[in-house]
Amino acid sequence: MPFSGDLTERNRQLLLEQQNSSAIKIQRCFRGKKAIQSKHSEARENFCSTFEGFFQNLDRKSYVASDFLGQFLLFFDAKEDKDIDILCQVCDLLLQYAKRDGDVASLFAGADYSVEHVVVHNVKKLALICVRAVHQKSM
Repeated sequence: MPFSGDLTERNRQLLLEQQNSSAIKIQRCFRGKKAIQSKHSEARENFCSTFEGFFQNLDRKSYVASDFLGQFLLFFDAKEDKDIDILCQVCDLLLQYAKRDGDVASLFAGADYSVEHVVVHNVKKLALICVRAVHQKSM
């Protein structure tokens, strides 16, 4: 009979270890999500304090050098009306640059125009946030 008692105690210990491990994983995910939300809020505040009111006066060199688009793509949230307003202004700027210069790929690359995958990633991300914004507004 001592063997069955040991087995039961081992099962309890194993269960307790699994519960502790699960709790640690959940806490880690929760803290990570909170940290990401904090970074996005910080990026939004920095972006707005830097660029608010200057969208129309933002020239191409400033746009690329400041990583304007990269910063915007980082924090965009379709549930935020202010973000959708900024998205409209960003799209207007892209359209102006496309009409004037014909080359918008460099705008999607930021300061590192030579990296093609950065351009592709940013174009896809902009398309996705446009779809999210349209979906959010249609609800």
